[in-house]
Amino acid sequence: MEIITTNALISINATFFVQLITFLLFMVIMNRIMYQPLRGAMAQREGHVKKLQSDIDDAQERMHQFSKELKAQRKAVRREAYSINFKLEHQANDQADEMIAAARQKARNLRDETESTVTKQLMEAKQTFAAETETLARTIMERILERSLAK
Repeated sequence: MEIITTNALISINATFFVQLITFLLFMVIMNRIMYQPLRGAMAQREGHVKKLQSDIDDAQERMHQFSKELKAQRKAVRREAYSINFKLEHQANDQADEMIAAARQKARNLRDETESTVTKQLMEAKQTFAAETETLARTIMERILERSLAK
């Protein structure tokens, strides 16, 4: 082999091929030792990330489903509460009406009782007044006439 001397940046000679072979050997060793395990770890990590993403999607779907069920239950509970409230209001109104009717009846009874008592007292007072009036009139007439009136 002959050595060519040139001022070129790269000269092609035997050392170039030796460096090329050592570089290729270095690449093969690096591939076996570093790149393949690294690619395997990256693929494993990517699979793990995809599995986690799938689990997250499933969890979000379940959460969405639970949210729908919770809203449905909430609506059912509100409907039931409104229904119970409506029934209780009607019962309270009915009880209030009954209490008012009982109070009115009691007031009527008390008024009737009072009227009958007052009427009775008026009748007694009229009878007493009539008797006293008759006695008084008789006394006045006897004094005016100056004589006794016999019945």
